[in-house]
Amino acid sequence: MLRMAFADYRIIERNLRAAMSCFARSKPTGETTELPGLQLVYSGISHAVFNAAMLTEPVLALSDLRRRLDRAQDFYRRRDQGWSLWLCEEWIEPALRAAAASMIQDFNLHFSSNPPGMFAEQLRPPQRSLPPLEIQTILGTTTRMDFCHVMSVAFEGPFPVLLEAYQEERFWSADFAGWIGYREGQPIATACAVTHAGAVGIYAVATIPPEQGKGYGETMVRHAVEAARQQFGIEASVLQSSVQGMPLYRRLGYRSIADFTIYLSR
Repeated sequence: MLRMAFADYRIIERNLRAAMSCFARSKPTGETTELPGLQLVYSGISHAVFNAAMLTEPVLALSDLRRRLDRAQDFYRRRDQGWSLWLCEEWIEPALRAAAASMIQDFNLHFSSNPPGMFAEQLRPPQRSLPPLEIQTILGTTTRMDFCHVMSVAFEGPFPVLLEAYQEERFWSADFAGWIGYREGQPIATACAVTHAGAVGIYAVATIPPEQGKGYGETMVRHAVEAARQQFGIEASVLQSSVQGMPLYRRLGYRSIADFTIYLSR
């Protein structure tokens, strides 16, 4: 069994880039482009969050960051699509971060969220009895539809846009695995995993509002991590947490080692 002896922000950001690149499979027109210091993902979906620009090298000068963002803006403008910047703050020299945040607004990008990047070498044992779920791998049309339903209800996202992103069979593959938890035949919780850069990245952890706080999210996270351990021999896991998810992830043994800021075009 493989285990990691250290935590590094680059593990989290590399895993995130691998996860976001999967959205290039959402539509036949999707693509992932590598430019100097920059990765650009175009999904073909008219929603900025699925068209992601991410840094791949350190920023030592604001002029360098501006050049990269100019290229990103031009890339998405030529495709007539909104876009998002998924910024790992650790790529930017600390003395430049305040000025960088101000400059980013010049690109018609506005602040969306500030999720911490978290790492756990292995999960702590459960501190409570977890509720049972019938957990199915997301494979066919029904499970994909149910996945989009739970995500839409849990995050108040537009269901048609989620269908565009996740409904195609080609999206789901070995590098983006997903599960949905059912109780009495009703879909109530989800989780996805991307194994890359020596860790399993946990994404799309969601529980429908009436069932939140009962342990279903923990059940799904543990299932996703265990699935990666069995398939790849990897226990270390990473994620970006919402404010609501922080108590759960800290209880599971995650600690914050990176800061991310997400910006969306207007």
